[in-house]
Amino acid sequence: MDLLMMFASYGIGGALLSEIDRREDVLKNKNEIFTIILAVINSLLLSYLILNDASSAILFSAVLIGVIFGGKVDNLAFLIGSLILGGAILFRIIYLNFSYAIPLVFALAISALLDEYGHDRAKKYKTRLIGPFFEHRLTLKTSIMVLAILNVISVWHFIAFLIFDIAYELNSKRI
Repeated sequence: MDLLMMFASYGIGGALLSEIDRREDVLKNKNEIFTIILAVINSLLLSYLILNDASSAILFSAVLIGVIFGGKVDNLAFLIGSLILGGAILFRIIYLNFSYAIPLVFALAISALLDEYGHDRAKKYKTRLIGPFFEHRLTLKTSIMVLAILNVISVWHFIAFLIFDIAYELNSKRI
């Protein structure tokens, strides 16, 4: 996959995910149909990455498992998007020889779940290290960085995931 295309797709995916989250949490979803359309567009974009790039499939499968078990699929838009992503992942497992990556997916899913759990409780942590660590959801990023250092996934996928996260954060900070 072309790096520019991958970086752009990760960035757009992160920004769209943040916008869906913002519409649900901040705007109280005054236009649910539009939010669902954004979720479908985003999940189709991420599905394209899942189906065409094994490392992206590993990363987004882990994120999906983490948010499902973290209780973050809490509205119709996220449910529809999760079902589309789940379908792409299932297709990848069945038809595109992805079963070899399942242990890695579950290891990263534990990191994603720890991020969700810790992020919900970040303000309760009084230490200067643990609070910010979970506030910025660094468990999964650290795990991906270790995999990149060990050359299990490319450093480009680590950078792409950081782009995804930065786009999410930048969109969530807007007024």
